[in-house]
Amino acid sequence: MQLRKFGNTRDVAIIGQGTWQIDNDDRASAIAALRRGLDAGMTHIDTAEMYGDAELVVAEAIKGRKRDDLFILSKALPTNASRAGVVAACDRYRYKFLGVEGYHDNCTDNLFSGMAELGLTPPEVPSPLNMWMNIPVAADGSISFQPTVSKAGDFVLLRAEMDVVMAFSSCPQDILPINSQKPVECHFQVI
Repeated sequence: MQLRKFGNTRDVAIIGQGTWQIDNDDRASAIAALRRGLDAGMTHIDTAEMYGDAELVVAEAIKGRKRDDLFILSKALPTNASRAGVVAACDRYRYKFLGVEGYHDNCTDNLFSGMAELGLTPPEVPSPLNMWMNIPVAADGSISFQPTVSKAGDFVLLRAEMDVVMAFSSCPQDILPINSQKPVECHFQVI
């Protein structure tokens, strides 16, 4: 399968597999078709939450495969997507920029520390999903850091469609108002 550079990140198969309405027929045949495509080198899979159960079919088809060998594009509905949810993780450089002298806990170091305990080293720090932060995007595209609107007892339920390593952090940011300048504990439960 011929590959082409995707941006400046990685090589991606030039022929991908679409999953629109893939869940409308025999599920076993759909999974088998995706697996045949993967075996042929079509490791780029396009799916979306609005495609019904397509993401579940993809999850079953890729089960047991090395995730780094795949390029999966899953689109979110506009009502579920925003730049506010993916502001880059804080790191020591951001705290220095904000005027902090010396070391300050940050999500980047939290991720590396937690993964080191598992014997893993991430190749890069992915942009986090900031679920409880209030970072609105203005009409001109600028962002602002506002006090949180979440309250005690708020929760979110996430479902992994494949094996994952997930870092969970209570943001230590206490310089900007995003945590009302008072970071608090958060808890998680694996069910």
